[in-house]
Amino acid sequence: SPHQVLERMTEFFEAHLHVPVNGDKQGVWRASYGDVIRRHALGRFDEMLVEAITHPSMLLFLDQAVSTKKAPNENLGRELLELHTVGVGHYTEDDVKASARILTGYRVDVWRTWAATYKPEDHWTGPVTVGDFVDANAAADGRELVRRYLVHLAHHPQTAQRLARKLAVKFVRDDPPQALVDRLARTYLQHDTAIVPVLRELVRSVEFKGSRGVKLRDPSEDLVATYRALGATVRKPQRREDAANAMLWQSTVIGLAPMTWPRPDGQPLDNQAWATPARALASMDIHWSLAGGWWPKTGVDYLQPTDWVPELPMRFAPLVDHLSRRILGRPSTRGILKAASTAVGVKPTEEITADHPLMRWHFNRLLGSFLDNPLHYGR
Repeated sequence: SPHQVLERMTEFFEAHLHVPVNGDKQGVWRASYGDVIRRHALGRFDEMLVEAITHPSMLLFLDQAVSTKKAPNENLGRELLELHTVGVGHYTEDDVKASARILTGYRVDVWRTWAATYKPEDHWTGPVTVGDFVDANAAADGRELVRRYLVHLAHHPQTAQRLARKLAVKFVRDDPPQALVDRLARTYLQHDTAIVPVLRELVRSVEFKGSRGVKLRDPSEDLVATYRALGATVRKPQRREDAANAMLWQSTVIGLAPMTWPRPDGQPLDNQAWATPARALASMDIHWSLAGGWWPKTGVDYLQPTDWVPELPMRFAPLVDHLSRRILGRPSTRGILKAASTAVGVKPTEEITADHPLMRWHFNRLLGSFLDNPLHYGR
């Protein structure tokens, strides 16, 4: 997508308000759910939270779709507090029970029509207290109550802290300074849960400026960055094996397909989860498949060796510098040149011509040496 900030924030909030794509019941409504998150990803969190929590896909995933006043299901009511808003340590078991009761009334006709409805006869009425949220809850139709409750949670200082910290962990480092978290949380509350002012505060910070290369790319980020670095053009898929579909398998090979984390807490944001030998080897496997244009072969256009070279003939060292700037976004170093030379058996001063073995047979190895460089793994 050309709208990088929007898509990154859509991804961030789909993980924060996580509903896996690979589940039978929630899958019926999952595409619609993704559209909801994208619509609000650069808007206001309180509006996003209201639509996300009451969306049929979320209701189905966390069992609220079958919750009634006679048999309240606590799953969504608990995760709303623990994962989506105030966080662990800021609610009680009584709060969880009241939270579940507030949400009753939203239903989905499970396993039959999958129609989403609201049934006032299934809504629990009576006084409810969740933390500092208190309501008489006297109306049979509890939808306005749910809206007030979710807006209240979205504006809670602990929710502000939780979102601010997650943003800082995602885009700065795993142990962000508390001062940065406090600034982001304060901005969030001062701007009525609007997301864009928080992002502006984040990217203007000294901490953000110093974060280049600190955060490790997750499997999806690694894959997309590799396609971009190689200048590969992915076409609209026509067959199962086409690149747009193969990308899902490639991401799985590296470690995780997009939005398939099985638990409701969303995939990890820290480096440790993705910094394993198995992940490194899996990434190398995908990097070399793409560098050679071996998989996928259809639905994608790869650059040819001559497309990478600004002129011929030219010495190997300047070529490596050119590729380093283009693929890694920085000039070549002694280490980068040594790795490239070792990968293809070419000396730095060697002249590269159109019929040189590098151009005819080994260019994929040269590209692979950049993709496997630690610099390519970092954001």
